[in-house]
Amino acid sequence: MSVLAKRVLGLVVLLSLLVCAMGWWRSRPRYVFFRAIEAIRIGDFAQAQSDFALLEGQSGSEQYVDCLRGAFLLRSGRIPEALRCFSRRRPEGEIRPTALLMTGQCLYQTGRLVEAEWTLSQLTAEEPRNAEGHRWLGIVYHDLGVMDAAICELEAALKADPADWQPHGLLAQIYFDVEQYAQAAEHYRHVVAHHSDLKATQKLAVSLVRLQRFRDALDVLEHVTRSTETLILMAECHLALNSPARARQFLEEARSIDAGAHSVLLLSARMSLDAREPKAAAEFLRQALIQDPHDCQTRYQLALSHRDQGLLGEYAEEMSRLEMSQKLHDQYTELSRQARQRPSDSQVRDELYEVAQKLGKPEIARLWKRAADAFRQVSDAPH
Repeated sequence: MSVLAKRVLGLVVLLSLLVCAMGWWRSRPRYVFFRAIEAIRIGDFAQAQSDFALLEGQSGSEQYVDCLRGAFLLRSGRIPEALRCFSRRRPEGEIRPTALLMTGQCLYQTGRLVEAEWTLSQLTAEEPRNAEGHRWLGIVYHDLGVMDAAICELEAALKADPADWQPHGLLAQIYFDVEQYAQAAEHYRHVVAHHSDLKATQKLAVSLVRLQRFRDALDVLEHVTRSTETLILMAECHLALNSPARARQFLEEARSIDAGAHSVLLLSARMSLDAREPKAAAEFLRQALIQDPHDCQTRYQLALSHRDQGLLGEYAEEMSRLEMSQKLHDQYTELSRQARQRPSDSQVRDELYEVAQKLGKPEIARLWKRAADAFRQVSDAPH
């Protein structure tokens, strides 16, 4: 046999060994499991089902099969069944991070927030660079009303995976809700850059308006689909930039879409006051207060409008209502401070739920109610 033939034969044998090795590697339970998990994540259920069948036929793959079955159930919304799969055996070894993450998600979706926090804390303690674990733990802390911890976890998620835009969304919301608009704008910019989201774009524009960065806000809104809210924001910017005619043009366009929108009523009142039309302004303000009776700034403007018209009785009545609303807002602020200091106190969250209900904030009220119920589940559970 010639030297060339020997080399060719050797190369063929080597390639055959490599193909066999690759086939062995690709059939290993670990490889098949993680390939299936990734297939579920991206929605390739045919590949995931094929891998599941492959694992199900291998002895010693029970923990992979249970975890993968739980992943299918979680993705299909059958949360209690998924949780039973994950709790069937203690996750160990290479599947443990995946199992803990999905268990935490199941617990979160069933309202067992404290247990979700315990589970996800285990994950992040064992894997400090697990970005998804930190992100989900941040979500849990947010829903428990422990905002400082939520911020820490979301920032840890960004540090572990700077390319993931999702933590920016919740961080932006947290900062926006406490009126820290510079931080909110920074995070909303990341969201808008990676994800086409009208709501996030509007919140970014609102943040910039609150920071008096009107031209930046107009740049953000320039290519956005026009809606009532975006048109009002554009009108506010032009009004602040001393272009009242342009502002009125956008206001009229917004009014043609929804004349009764809260933002339309408020800007209409503002422009009526600028035009020295207090009676018209008062009517707009009254309509806005029907939608949000505890808007202190709007209530104060209505009171001043009455005073300017010489309606001192109505002025005193609105100031009395303003005082009651301000007390509710002060009570909410104080309870929020207590909630930060007492992160596992269900009673203070119950009180926040009640005050938020009185303030006409149903979404915030539901958040506090869920947090209170979660802590109560733990305190009432037998030890």
